[in-house]
Amino acid sequence: MMEALSVVIVLAFLYAIICVPVGIFNLKLFQAINGTKCTGLNFLKAFIPLYNITFARKLAYGKVPVFNVLLALCALLFVFRVSALILVSSFPILVVYSSLIMIACLALYWLLYIVNCVDFCRMLNRGVVTTLCGIVVPPIGYYMLSTQVMGYFRSVEDTVSGRFGD
Repeated sequence: MMEALSVVIVLAFLYAIICVPVGIFNLKLFQAINGTKCTGLNFLKAFIPLYNITFARKLAYGKVPVFNVLLALCALLFVFRVSALILVSSFPILVVYSSLIMIACLALYWLLYIVNCVDFCRMLNRGVVTTLCGIVVPPIGYYMLSTQVMGYFRSVEDTVSGRFGD
């Protein structure tokens, strides 16, 4: 029972570190682009692991086929890991490969996480500090982006409407 509880605690901790900053950024980006609060299914999409990166890119760019393929690959690697753990009694060699596959899955997801953060730093014209935080510690980079995204879209709106900061 304690082992299951410790696994749940570790997963909740990882979710809080990885998915919550991206979800907060997605909520701010949705509000800045659409002018309304993110509710319902879009709110869930903003926080779902693996999909939350795609959600932000769809908001900003429309279609994102490369990210969808790479995130699908992450999901397939994760499914292989789970199925390998189920079949490990029949095929003991899967212990080695499944752990390597899991490392590859996490590395690919973390790389996509970093690329997404750095791309949004570039798109929103954020400084070197935010970009470096996005590379070194992406959750902090996403948090910094979420605090700055509304200001960026307000300044773009002021420029487009001709107010220029009035």
